Amino acid sequence: GQVYPADVIGYDRKNDIAVLQLRGAAGLPVAPTADSSSVRVGDPVTAVGFPEGAGLTPASGNVKALNQTI
Repeated sequence: GQVYPADVIGYDRKNDIAVLQLRGAAGLPVAPTADSSSVRVGDPVTAVGFPEGAGLTPASGNVKALNQTI
C-alpha cells in the first residue's frame, strides 16, 4: 500500500527491461523469482510493463510455450 519515487538505474531497450531503485524504501520483502529450468507450459506468470508510456500495466497469464525465438 506504499508509494515510492523511483530512479532508473539502467535499462536495455532491446530486451525491454529496466532496473529501478526505490527512494525511501527499506525493509521490503524480496520478490521470489523462479529458476527458469523449472518453468513448465501452463505455469502462471505475471508481468509488469510500461507500454508506450501509458503507465505501469500488470498482465497475468500462463506460459504457452518454451524455447521460442521472437
